Amino acid sequence: MFRRFMEAFQNSTQKRIWGMSWQMLLSISFAVMALVLAILFPLLDYKWFCVAGMGLSLLGDILLTPNSIFSKLYKGDLFVFGGAAFLFAHLFYAQGFLQKATMFGGISFWRWVVLGLFFAVGMAFLVPSHILNPEKNTPLFLCITLYLLVICYNVGTVFGGAFAAGQVKDYLAFFGIVSFYVSDIILLCGVVGKSKVPYYDQWIWIFYPIGQFFLIAFA
Repeated sequence: MFRRFMEAFQNSTQKRIWGMSWQMLLSISFAVMALVLAILFPLLDYKWFCVAGMGLSLLGDILLTPNSIFSKLYKGDLFVFGGAAFLFAHLFYAQGFLQKATMFGGISFWRWVVLGLFFAVGMAFLVPSHILNPEKNTPLFLCITLYLLVICYNVGTVFGGAFAAGQVKDYLAFFGIVSFYVSDIILLCGVVGKSKVPYYDQWIWIFYPIGQFFLIAFA
């Protein structure tokens, strides 16, 4: 049954709506959602950081999409540029949640513990993938390690605010960034190790949109 679901999901990813993939339409809808929430709650300035984070995520999605207009213009691999867009997206999200935590009860020291824990887990997956890859790309691996550190800073920041505030919605936002983190780990292991888990793209597009939705909705 699980296999049937994943195969059906895989087939659905090939469909086009208004000439665009549903993944791209989903990213656009999240960007619009973040903008609408920022306009509806003008006193919560930190939501504009979420708008910037989602906007950069949308840019990253476009840059990482095969046969996009950017890939046709550049005529090369845009992975580094897409990764850079997501790196800054995480920094904007983290700044937004840091500002939110400052407004509503401060931020817990435990964020640094969570950062270290998630970084260690991420490296536990990435290092073996890199070592076992016969075509090692050490500069790329170092860039990905930096990216992982930024993701974990975001995870720690969201958790620190949630732990200090103690509100359910803040923990739902933390659930969102953890889901985002899982999608990134799956993606990065495939890039570093060149070996992908079954239904690689489908797993990414299960965890990634869940993460974005919870981050934006409960910011």
